[in-house]
Amino acid sequence: MTASGLGLVLLVAAIAVVVRRAPDLSRAWSSLRSPSAGDLVTMVVTTLLLLPCSGILQRAMLERTSGVRVRVGEMTSLVCLATLLNMLPLWPGAIGRIGYHRVVHGVHPARAGLAVVGARLIGLVVAVGLAAVSWVFVDASLMQLGVAWVATSAVMLGVASVPRYRLAGLAAAAAWIGIGVSAVRYIAAFGLLGVSIGGSTVAAVTGVASVTTSVPMIGSAPGAREWVVGWMTSRLEHIPDALAVGLLADLLVRAATLLVLLPVALVAWRSLKGALLGAAIKRSLDRSPDPEP
Repeated sequence: MTASGLGLVLLVAAIAVVVRRAPDLSRAWSSLRSPSAGDLVTMVVTTLLLLPCSGILQRAMLERTSGVRVRVGEMTSLVCLATLLNMLPLWPGAIGRIGYHRVVHGVHPARAGLAVVGARLIGLVVAVGLAAVSWVFVDASLMQLGVAWVATSAVMLGVASVPRYRLAGLAAAAAWIGIGVSAVRYIAAFGLLGVSIGGSTVAAVTGVASVTTSVPMIGSAPGAREWVVGWMTSRLEHIPDALAVGLLADLLVRAATLLVLLPVALVAWRSLKGALLGAAIKRSLDRSPDPEP
């Protein structure tokens, strides 16, 4: 079975479980019918904040591997489009980003690809670290985790202020801050379902969800992450039908990503189209023969 086929099967299965267990999810459906304005705003804001976090991470890694400095706004626009495309199997967003840097900035595909892989690895290490927190600090509260996250972010930003470690510090800080923002988004997603999850559950769910998106072939595609989040919720939360609640929470995160980023992606594409057009014109001029004297 192809990666896209497997992802589709997993997604349909997740939706089927949620629909079939609808009678047992009366509390969740009731909360969704009258959603918390605060949770809705949090879902939108965190989805948007993840873009510059990923943009800064990708920008730092590209500069590290190629020496090319890209504007944060430009890289954030690329990340926006890549995030949507990466919901398809085989990471087409990452491939498109590599091609863009080759055309616009003249970065060799190998160096641009190394930047993408490096960013993925940093995100993977951060995600595994956050997931490990849930096993080491089982009884940690959301407040304690929040304080630790802010303190760690401050340390990483301090490292980034040292010229020698600027790129490494920026990449680590962006990945760490980004996964914290993702954790807040999951808190809001469960909140929309009328469920308050504990600190260890937040760390575990966010960590394993981020790890899953790094799995080749199907990780970023819809389906796999939903089941991982559902399984983790059923393991850690003693609530009725925890598996279906976890599945529904991640489906809400997926829906928020689509609904929020689709209009933003249109703006991002317009800004990047100008850069692509300019690069094409420049190449055409460079290839034109010099006029005869």
